[in-house]
Amino acid sequence: MTIPELKFEIKDDGLSCGRPYPNKRLYVGMKNNRKAMVGLLLEYDKQLSQFTTEYKWVIDNIGVVQHHIKTIVLDSEFDLISQHIGLNIGLDELKPRLHPSYHKIAPVKIQPMMESYRTGEAVNKLQHDVWENNVLLFRTETLLLHTLESERLAKYSFFIDRLPQLSSKICI
Repeated sequence: MTIPELKFEIKDDGLSCGRPYPNKRLYVGMKNNRKAMVGLLLEYDKQLSQFTTEYKWVIDNIGVVQHHIKTIVLDSEFDLISQHIGLNIGLDELKPRLHPSYHKIAPVKIQPMMESYRTGEAVNKLQHDVWENNVLLFRTETLLLHTLESERLAKYSFFIDRLPQLSSKICI
């Protein structure tokens, strides 16, 4: 996993796979020797207008698959950016922070997702996907995100107990 704009990289021996969701068919990448979490929390001292997260997975009986997510940051109002769409949806007093083009779309259609293998219809069909024999080898996505209040991590952890918290942040 790399984020070139931050010069951040976690090599294969620093990552493992986990299944933090009740649906055990869904895997997430996580730091080795940690509880299965949904994502990483990185602290960076500069503002970014965009960044790219690049994932490369080696999957048994499939080979190497790649997933690139270009994130465009739409404002600098708050101190957090999350590719977890659930955090961008409003809850209680926290207002939704979704780009207008996402307002009438189900969160599962917005959430970046690498579908490595499919037996039926793909959840998301993207124009730059590279499929071979029902295996998704390469996917690139663009995500338009507003900044968020960091307090969302604590407020939403009641519902999504696998979100990284401020105490687990990685300083770059």
